[in-house]
Amino acid sequence: MKHQGGTHEEVRVYCKGAPEIILEKCKLILDSNGRSINLDEVCHEDSHQFLNSHEQEILSNREVIEAAISHYTKQAFRTILFAYKDMSLSEFQRLKPDALEESMTVVGLFALMDPLKPSVPASIQIVKRAGIQVVMCTGDNLETAKAIAKNSGIITTSDLAEIE
Repeated sequence: MKHQGGTHEEVRVYCKGAPEIILEKCKLILDSNGRSINLDEVCHEDSHQFLNSHEQEILSNREVIEAAISHYTKQAFRTILFAYKDMSLSEFQRLKPDALEESMTVVGLFALMDPLKPSVPASIQIVKRAGIQVVMCTGDNLETAKAIAKNSGIITTSDLAEIE
């Protein structure tokens, strides 16, 4: 897609995916004014709402994004990170999948809740009482998976303590 400020010879390619994977491939982030700033510089935005008051420290933009991911995944949210990379039209026409694996710019983090059906916790308890071991297989972030397993009754708070 031709982007604002780009020329006929430039395109902007967007990417979305698992934050822990996409974030590794990013060097920049859009600030609240739409400017690209270094992801590893100290965060000057008021973005520390994801941190406990005792954790209020000087963090990089990357660390603030990581704290936001942790904040949401521990509450059973599924997270998706959006990023882009500007490139020449000729580079785009020769685009290979790994071409987007460096120097991308973070656009934003989305957190989506997919609530359990109300009948799930009771169903889990019924099958557990019947002696059936319940196993959850998921492609979710580990923290999201733990939160879903706890909310559904597959594991307990004490099980979580043993895992960690």
